[in-house]
Amino acid sequence: MQLLLGHGVTSVHTCEDGTWSSFSRLAGQRRLPLRVFYSGYYETTHHDDEAGGGGLLPAPGSTVGEMLSCDRVKLFVDGSLGADTAALSQPYLNSGTGNSGVLRLTQVQRFLPKTLLGQCWQWRI
Repeated sequence: MQLLLGHGVTSVHTCEDGTWSSFSRLAGQRRLPLRVFYSGYYETTHHDDEAGGGGLLPAPGSTVGEMLSCDRVKLFVDGSLGADTAALSQPYLNSGTGNSGVLRLTQVQRFLPKTLLGQCWQWRI
């Protein structure tokens, strides 16, 4: 964090699962030098809105002081283009095996976005 501060960075966006409790502790002790916009993973299904936070996914809109907030969730839908795992409607030209990527969600799970919106999570595409 000191390196970032030395370069003038004042806030970060993090997608580290299971680190809410550590960030909460630092923010609660006023020892968090950067503003942290935290994103939990949707697969972390439990909410922890108890005092002091925890390692689980915090409730939508959770904040600790002015330096830590969580109002978004990360949802992995498919892979990445660089690894030829992003889900495509046609096979990758260089695959030779008909690989068209990996879709991580079932038909039922594709309705998760509505569930997330119903829980007041923000979307980033």
